[in-house]
Amino acid sequence: MTYDHLLHNVKPRKSRVPTNDDLRNWSPTGNPDRPKPPQPEAHFVCVADVERREIQWLWRDRIPLGKLTLICGDPGNGKSHVTTDMAARVSTDVGCWPDRTEVEHPGSVILFSAEDDASDTIRPRLERAGADLTKVYVLESVKVFDPRLQEMRHSAFCLGEHVPLLEKMVEEIGDVRLIVIDPISSYTGKVDSHKNAEVRAMLMELVKLAERLGIAVVVVTHLSKGSGGKAVYRSTGSLAFAAAARVVWMLARDFDNADRRLLLPVKCNIAAEQSGLAFCIQSDAGGSFVSWESDPVAMTGDAYLAEEINRQQGRAKDSDTSALAKAQDFIKDQLKDGPLLSNELAAACKANDISPATLRRAKEQLGCKVAKQKKTGKWMTLLPDQALPEPAEAEQNAHTPTPQQDERLEHVEQDAPLIGEQDAQGVQDAQGNHIGQAEHVASEVDHLNSDGTRKPRRTSKAKKRQRKD
Repeated sequence: MTYDHLLHNVKPRKSRVPTNDDLRNWSPTGNPDRPKPPQPEAHFVCVADVERREIQWLWRDRIPLGKLTLICGDPGNGKSHVTTDMAARVSTDVGCWPDRTEVEHPGSVILFSAEDDASDTIRPRLERAGADLTKVYVLESVKVFDPRLQEMRHSAFCLGEHVPLLEKMVEEIGDVRLIVIDPISSYTGKVDSHKNAEVRAMLMELVKLAERLGIAVVVVTHLSKGSGGKAVYRSTGSLAFAAAARVVWMLARDFDNADRRLLLPVKCNIAAEQSGLAFCIQSDAGGSFVSWESDPVAMTGDAYLAEEINRQQGRAKDSDTSALAKAQDFIKDQLKDGPLLSNELAAACKANDISPATLRRAKEQLGCKVAKQKKTGKWMTLLPDQALPEPAEAEQNAHTPTPQQDERLEHVEQDAPLIGEQDAQGVQDAQGNHIGQAEHVASEVDHLNSDGTRKPRRTSKAKKRQRKD
């Protein structure tokens, strides 16, 4: 039996559209008796069955336990100094916060620090702040199995994958009260920090960990570029960072004192909004440390950004006013002896770094006039109390024919009648030719120099392009 014969005898299989029962009984192995997978279910609870629980605070009304807190600020404003100072206060059994409230829940601290070295930066700061070093831990990396190398290797901690490892670490330490992640952008892994859905999914496990274990989680981020707007929108990346945090603080520098830093409230939806605090970063033989002020700061993050915009606009206005005043003084000095040619005044202003726009506004403010001399056709700039001068004698003589030009004019006028004699029957045409000849003479005079030589002919750009082609 041949292959073609087999194909000829194959009967086509009848197909049908699968029914709902077929889809419900479908299984990967084709066995309809296989147990069906569990179906999704909604999980809900009645509020009456929920046990009421009061919010616990690591720092009263400022840093809650079991919640996420966000601190944002520009680089160099002291975010790491503040978190190190907080860690030192939590690690000791006695002490208080900068606003003189008691540290109610002391314990151990876990630090994530991607920018500061533990040996030469973190430890000296903790020692200078009086921390109990046995209560502070720094998570440097995690060990994961590499299937390519078939061995364990060190890898960066990723919030989207390694939160269970962090929970195991917390259970081993036992009394962790504070976790600091500085900055959070260094621990997002492959998550796009600008996509809201991805960031929320990543932070969900961290928030659940904080709630389940009653730990205060403080994450640090930078401010985005630009100025103004509401402070809650200025954290780098997605808005989900600020949305997931129950409390948001902003660190900024004092406008009038660059050494003075401000910790300003941005958001707090679990307590009354607190006042801001001020501090300076000082150094001595023991290292750098935070020196807090006792008086509160009556300013919010939004008010700070609004003031920043006002000051920037004020500086721009002051700079513009200063440039305008400089231009006005310069114009007055240039025109003190009388009107000046407009092009000469513009050239002098350009040489003194005065822009054309500033020159125009300065002339408008001074009430300067621009007039054209009738005999020379030149434009001049003059002050309101000045009059347009008569053109100099040399400028008048520039339009009077010289003896050489008169001689040539006389020569052309003598030849002009000959044109009429050649056409005895057209006296009118001869007169027209004579007029045209006279116009040509005037044109010839305009093209003569004072010594009688001919001025160089001006060639239009179009003719120059044609010659090049």
